[in-house]
Amino acid sequence: MELFFSYSSKDRPRVKVAYDALNALGFEVFRDVAVPTASEWDRVIKTRLEQAKIVVVFWTASSAASEFVRHEVEVARSMGKLVQVLLEPMHLLAMPLGTVALQAAKLSDWNGDVLNAEWTKLLREIEYRKSRVTPSVDFGALPASPKFSIIVPVRSRLEAIHNQLIDFEDDA
Repeated sequence: MELFFSYSSKDRPRVKVAYDALNALGFEVFRDVAVPTASEWDRVIKTRLEQAKIVVVFWTASSAASEFVRHEVEVARSMGKLVQVLLEPMHLLAMPLGTVALQAAKLSDWNGDVLNAEWTKLLREIEYRKSRVTPSVDFGALPASPKFSIIVPVRSRLEAIHNQLIDFEDDA
């Protein structure tokens, strides 16, 4: 699994826009709605956090107030996997301790436009982190369960999109 999304359930509709866009690019993304029925929630989340190459947190007032989101962020940060997205402008004091110094993509005004500068910033960071080896922590094995998605190679697609963006900038 490439990406793990951490967010407040109150923000699910807004996060789904990013989920759909990254899925369209071929990224395999885990989010809480993929936890199988009758599974141990805590165990599944910990295992998926460990398996993810990148954990993307979507910050809002709701997610900053969520104990679950803050815990997922702390685990991801300790593993060197954290990428932050601001879905709304936030005051520094509203952010959890330890997250303020890390840069974040600002998608508060993003409407799904793939040429948006903050969106491309997020894509570049994801691609960069995807190419790095990240440390892992063993939370224990997840019991056998159905596959949630199929891994699709996307490097060439991202390079093609990147080249289109360069061509677009040259034409502007």
